[in-house]
Amino acid sequence: MTKLVSVLTICKCLFLSFFTVSSAVADSNLTFTGGAKQSAYIPSIIVPILTEAFKRIDVQFNAEYNPAARSLKLSNSGDFDGELHRSKNFQEASGGGYANLKRIEFPFLTMSTAAYSKKDFKINSWDDLKGKSVAFKRGRKKVQKILSEKLDPSLITPVTTDLQAFKMVALGRVDVAISATIEGKKLIASNPELAEINQTGIIEQYDVYSYLNKKHEVLLPMLVESLKEMQRDGTLSEIVKKVEVLYHSEH
Repeated sequence: MTKLVSVLTICKCLFLSFFTVSSAVADSNLTFTGGAKQSAYIPSIIVPILTEAFKRIDVQFNAEYNPAARSLKLSNSGDFDGELHRSKNFQEASGGGYANLKRIEFPFLTMSTAAYSKKDFKINSWDDLKGKSVAFKRGRKKVQKILSEKLDPSLITPVTTDLQAFKMVALGRVDVAISATIEGKKLIASNPELAEINQTGIIEQYDVYSYLNKKHEVLLPMLVESLKEMQRDGTLSEIVKKVEVLYHSEH
């Protein structure tokens, strides 16, 4: 009798677990927020990948743009269901203030952070920025934290867009702009007034991850397996190639 009760208890737990996951998946329509417009490189890669990955577990996926700092608040509060793109260790850089966001353990792409200037600098690390005035796009928590540790506050200028940071360099208002390499190259190529600006060095490389609000934490294992399956069957590489061809043809 005891063994029978134990078996029934285990079966009940498994059933309830399966029912909970199935219900969460069946009823889900999730919307992530991100701090870059969807025409930008990173979201243009991540959005179609997540759309397909969620589709494979019967979840409809959507994404919206919000300014970077606001995006984090919205995703962490649960007003949105996840954060579209952040570095692997952004939680540490932000002082752990976004505990409701759970990393989806799958790196979507590797990005480079670079320094750009009109001056003949060689900047290959954060330390090389010491004594220089720097502009960067507001909301990039890691960049903000590192700059605040390396530079006097008077040398740091947060701005709304990468283009504004580059224009400040072009006008001589700051020495350096900090940006992702792919965005920096695009801006210089498409804006004649930035023609004198050059990439002065790669500061770091980092992997980009998405984050799910903990209220949907039950979906994490299935979502990661869905992404791995896409990697195995070639769907992921097909999406990336298609997006990159389109992105570069438009820029």
